[in-house]
Amino acid sequence: MQLAFILVCITMLLLLCMKITKQVRLARKKKRRMLLPLSM
Repeated sequence: MQLAFILVCITMLLLLCMKITKQVRLARKKKRRMLLPLSM
């Protein structure tokens, strides 16, 4: 019972990490798009 709970916690943490990394990558792309016209 305890082992299953630990596995669920680990999977939730992994999903959260994946979501955060996706958001960060999208934010970086948006920032680059905004910076490119300014540099040119």
